[in-house]
Amino acid sequence: MELGFYLDLRSPLLTSFPCHRVAVVPPETESSPWQNFADETVTGNSVLSFESEQFPQIWNTSLTGQVFDPPSLETIWMEITSGAYGQVQRAKGLFELPDGALIQMDFVDALPGSEYRELNVPRWLEGRPNRFSGMEVVGWNLEESTIKQILLDSCLSDHALSQYQSYYKETIAS
Repeated sequence: MELGFYLDLRSPLLTSFPCHRVAVVPPETESSPWQNFADETVTGNSVLSFESEQFPQIWNTSLTGQVFDPPSLETIWMEITSGAYGQVQRAKGLFELPDGALIQMDFVDALPGSEYRELNVPRWLEGRPNRFSGMEVVGWNLEESTIKQILLDSCLSDHALSQYQSYYKETIAS
């Protein structure tokens, strides 16, 4: 599970799970609360520095039950990550596709391009998925309501989802 930089690491919720904690910290980090929290520290990528009065916004939304067609999702993702709705430092999300796949998308401003990965979970081909999906964006001057609206506007209707699922079930059965 990935935790955001804004969480209180002393929370009883975070310390009660039996797990091996790994902190991924920027190379220039000598000491941080993450290193005290973690069982193991791994050096990651450099991060953008910013003054305390310029902390980024963190916006997220649940998309559970929503399904996207791949071309629309790709267009929206490119708009968001290229700055159409604010300066994005990081964007990540789990998105349902009409073939029942659940994909993870990840963008970091300091790295080239975006990563896309299909998760190894059973395909959901019966109605609207009830497993978690959602998106988080970190950046500045984010047009939060616009981002949410374009995401919701691009989701498949019940009728379209039913047609896609029928097609994929027939394809799998063949």
